Amino acid sequence: MSQVVQPNNFPPYTLENVANALSQSLVSPNPSLTEYLTRFQTLPDAWAMTTQMLTSPPPSTPLHVFAAQTLKLKLKYDLHQHPSWRDLSPGSTFHALGTAYVTLGPSDAAVRNALASCLAVHAVQLWANQPSSSSSSTASPSPPP
Repeated sequence: MSQVVQPNNFPPYTLENVANALSQSLVSPNPSLTEYLTRFQTLPDAWAMTTQMLTSPPPSTPLHVFAAQTLKLKLKYDLHQHPSWRDLSPGSTFHALGTAYVTLGPSDAAVRNALASCLAVHAVQLWANQPSSSSSSTASPSPPP
């Protein structure tokens, strides 16, 4: 059953409700749907829910692109919400992105591009947020004479 999103009367953020709001916004864009989806993207629960979206059947290009774009935003701005974002083990956000890229990427260019962009942001965050060491191995080299 599809719910219509009403202003200031948003349904709970569930996978089904977010998917329905996204589908409705593609058919008939309106500010309430945009606000609902934008608010979702700022929630701490969006980390787990978007990872689930990437593996949810049936395949949905708009939903997968939205999930990848949301994770990209989370990686850029909301690392503080996800203490284990550096985890690269199976089951982690990074692992889920890589798996989705291998599984979904070959069949859809939009999904492949969104996931590749998300993986790139994650890699940059891993590099930029390395634990500091006592040696200065990342210092800039001296300019040539």
